[in-house]
Amino acid sequence: MKIYIFIAYIFFNISLISGQTTQGEIGYIMRQHLELSSDIIERETMLLFTDIKSLYTYKDEPKQNAVKKSEDGMSYELVEYDIDTTKKVFYKNLKNDLLVFRNTVYKTPYIIEEPIPKIDWKLTSEKKEILNYPCQKAIGEFRGRTYHAWFTDKIPVSTGPYKFNGLPGLILEIQDTEKEISFTAFSVKNRTISTELLPPNNGEKVSSLTYFKKLRDIGKEIEAEAKKEQLKIMAKFERGDVIPGSFVSVNTEDWDYIERTHELDNK
Repeated sequence: MKIYIFIAYIFFNISLISGQTTQGEIGYIMRQHLELSSDIIERETMLLFTDIKSLYTYKDEPKQNAVKKSEDGMSYELVEYDIDTTKKVFYKNLKNDLLVFRNTVYKTPYIIEEPIPKIDWKLTSEKKEILNYPCQKAIGEFRGRTYHAWFTDKIPVSTGPYKFNGLPGLILEIQDTEKEISFTAFSVKNRTISTELLPPNNGEKVSSLTYFKKLRDIGKEIEAEAKKEQLKIMAKFERGDVIPGSFVSVNTEDWDYIERTHELDNK
């Protein structure tokens, strides 16, 4: 599914005169530290928003190579298994408390609908500027991670990248406390969105519980296959050789990786 959004520039309107805007486009850089390596994946992402709706998606796909590692003086190549997660879209409707996202897993597109998650935010007194916007810091807990977010009330829309929401202004920067995932705005464009933002609809509709179970099951299959490959490699070593601790990284490398805990954990 390709989404075409026609955007018209607007130079003089009430929101600009008042110093606030409720429509526009935010460009983010999403950074993720890969497990078992020091490598970082960077992706350019985009958020289109109005006062009620928002659409978050990738603008490109990452360029990723096998990771070369060295341990105890022995070099080897880390085998990485990637779950196919192209063509991702996140849609939020604040008025209807609706979150719809589309993700492709092994060439099968899924559509998942769920209520917009409630994040327990604590506002702090810390302030800083991001792209000339005054921002305030908030700390929140979301599905297994603690996040530090910077939002601006000059864009009084309660949304942000990925599933993040619930602050009295748009989130321009957010990072988990372990510095494994971050989203940082690099551009803010005040624009009128002339085409209605609509949820993705091209895919198999499943519940979030079913979706996360599918991911878990696929992860187990990949891990089992990876262990077979690791045993083949280990069989080539002589007795007494130092064997690297792990050859395999199972990497979902996107928002599924962000959520360490889910209602699935208790099922």
